[in-house]
Amino acid sequence: MEDFNMLKESFLTTPGVREYRYQKNEEIAFSKEELEGIYLVLEGEVDINFTSENGNVMHLVTAKKGDLLGSADFYFDQWEVNMVAKTEVELLGVEKSIVLTLDKNYFFWKSMYMDVVRKLVDLARRTFIKSTAISHENYFLLYLKEKDYEVEFRSLTDLSYCMNLDYRNFLRVVAKLVDNQIIVKEKNRIYVSDVDRFNNYLKERL
Repeated sequence: MEDFNMLKESFLTTPGVREYRYQKNEEIAFSKEELEGIYLVLEGEVDINFTSENGNVMHLVTAKKGDLLGSADFYFDQWEVNMVAKTEVELLGVEKSIVLTLDKNYFFWKSMYMDVVRKLVDLARRTFIKSTAISHENYFLLYLKEKDYEVEFRSLTDLSYCMNLDYRNFLRVVAKLVDNQIIVKEKNRIYVSDVDRFNNYLKERL
């Protein structure tokens, strides 16, 4: 929270800062559209996705309060992703021409570079998982472990989308794991009741 407040203050004290508001499902930016600045999420959630050449939409990440938008795209002069408001969203934005003059704002640039590094690490992790042909089941098991053995969701469709997994295959995985008593599924939650059993099962598969 302290970093968020400091970053927010960096934006607010910058000349030409603007506030932007978007309604749920409103499009914020398109891939290949000119990038006009850097944005800080004040409130709400933003779905960031990528459209492949064959038209398939791949979810990348959900940006939340305190996240920067545009840091990884800044030097390309255009958005490399699409962004849609998942909820009502409030942003603070600084024009690119002004950002380039902030050479003495150490905290602003540190935050921006750290955000880029975090996104690259996340992209590398996703690429590694897919390039090593880890199955849907193993991917979900690793994801569940990473989330401390519990995930909440609005629907299984949303959950599979979040992990970039095929929905039908994901349903089969969930059904199998429930039948084998590896996970417990409730209406909007999946959790592990026996962590030792879960980890032994995962160890056998890897």
